[in-house]
Amino acid sequence: VTLSAGAVSKIVFTVQPPSSTAATGTGTFSVAASIEDANSNVLTLDTNNVVLSLSSGAGTLACTNTGGLTVAAVAGVATFTGCSVTLVGASDVLTANDATDGKTTTSNSFAITPGTATKLVITNSPSTTENSGSALSVQPQVSVEDVNGNVETGLSSGTVTATVTSGTGTPTSNTASISSGVATFSGLTVTGTAGPITLSFNY
Repeated sequence: VTLSAGAVSKIVFTVQPPSSTAATGTGTFSVAASIEDANSNVLTLDTNNVVLSLSSGAGTLACTNTGGLTVAAVAGVATFTGCSVTLVGASDVLTANDATDGKTTTSNSFAITPGTATKLVITNSPSTTENSGSALSVQPQVSVEDVNGNVETGLSSGTVTATVTSGTGTPTSNTASISSGVATFSGLTVTGTAGPITLSFNY
């Protein structure tokens, strides 16, 4: 006697996302979902499309496999590769949907962490008019971010330096330590000839 799989009963993540991975541009992951009967037998003749989505969490989900977020099952299994999410999150969840069979499942929760630092972003800018030789009335704040704009919250080393790159002026108290991805200046002062200047920040 040869037993065959029964009717479609469920779709199941057989390859779960990793517990933590870096955001788009740095980290990728793979997942797979199987179309199964009530006894967890994979329906190897099923070739329905399975759609993957980010059902909990911020940002954009993308996968680099053919079809992107819509994959036809092969021998009852839909495999997604090169997947990534743009924004950080502590408990993201994926959903796999087999609309033809009316079956949906959700993944284990997982974390997205910042990718590799690629840029500095001024999050608090000085006022447009300041007095030469006096501490800026609005002290700059600069964040270290990845390509998606996620702050490198795990970075608490190094310094950001402010320099005058156009106009005439000499900055003092012009370094700020990075804490949780953010450098906040205190006492930054520019002394020079009256006129417009441009401040640049380097890490």
